[in-house]
Amino acid sequence: GSCVEGCEAGWWGAACDQTCPQHTVGSCSRDAGVPHQCEAGFFPGVDQQSGRGLCAGCPAGCDQGRCDADGRCQGCMPGMTGESCEVPCSRNCAGTCEQITGTCLPRIVLDVTHPASLGTLQRSVAGGRVHTEVVVGSTSVPVGAELLPEGSLAGKTAQSLGHVDTSGAYGARVAFRAPACKPGWTGAKCDAPCHFSCSRCEQFRAEAGGSHRQQPGNSAEDCLACRDDEPAEVAPGGPGMCSCIDGAVRGGDDRCFCVDSRDERRVAWFDKGPPKKCRYPCKRGTTEALGDDKTTVCLVKSVVRAIFIHEQKLIRGSCQEGSLEVTPESGPAQCVREDYVRSIVADSSR
Repeated sequence: GSCVEGCEAGWWGAACDQTCPQHTVGSCSRDAGVPHQCEAGFFPGVDQQSGRGLCAGCPAGCDQGRCDADGRCQGCMPGMTGESCEVPCSRNCAGTCEQITGTCLPRIVLDVTHPASLGTLQRSVAGGRVHTEVVVGSTSVPVGAELLPEGSLAGKTAQSLGHVDTSGAYGARVAFRAPACKPGWTGAKCDAPCHFSCSRCEQFRAEAGGSHRQQPGNSAEDCLACRDDEPAEVAPGGPGMCSCIDGAVRGGDDRCFCVDSRDERRVAWFDKGPPKKCRYPCKRGTTEALGDDKTTVCLVKSVVRAIFIHEQKLIRGSCQEGSLEVTPESGPAQCVREDYVRSIVADSSR
């Protein structure tokens, strides 16, 4: 016969002789066995072939398997977007993106499943910020990223990073505040290149009054850092234009370069640093001598050779006080400061 007053929790059917679907929490509808509630990671649904209820698995991209009763993800796993979190974030997002619009967010979220990876992260963090770039899985955490007190670190200090529990199904959740776009990219989905002078730029252009209207930060004034191969820097507190460093000027191609030395024995050379500098080392075929006052001079080979040969016999001769007369095998005598001579001799004895 039929049950008059309904079924006990966990059963359905006219005679209440059918068990509710696997993963049901509590009861299900008597007519089709549709669960009123499912365990975490599942949502109530109906099998299209049999018409019977079931607890369907949440979409694979849902953050830690969570979805609502209609199967909509309650947040996406890191790197995914869309209502069902089935679409990867833009390839130029540095970390996560917004679920509905796909806008890249200034956050990097990691689900760390190996204790060794936590140890690597902890060694890369000092003062709450990353000081050495670190890669966990396929995600890079850049220098300067700020460790956030949330996820597995909620209510804890940065010193706890290497000791949080990774044994859960999704490991330990660790989050950082970091630029939304990978270096060189800008815009809501980080799909527009920065201005050619920038290595990094603002995600959005700052309009008058400081407002951001979702326009890509791809003008010359939106730079946060300049190209590594160019002697230019952004003023502290940027964004701003990349200005040529001391000793450099902007050329016809609108790029900075180190100007040539007035000393024909020196060559202009850009030292990428940090910090960036225009340097002027001696040209090949000459030797650099260091003075007591930290100045240097480039001496040709014939003069250096004469110093080695006549080291004990060098005299002031017709030179000013503080200099010695050096006569190479060919060519006229030259006056060389005594401290430069001592530098050459000292270098040869090392």
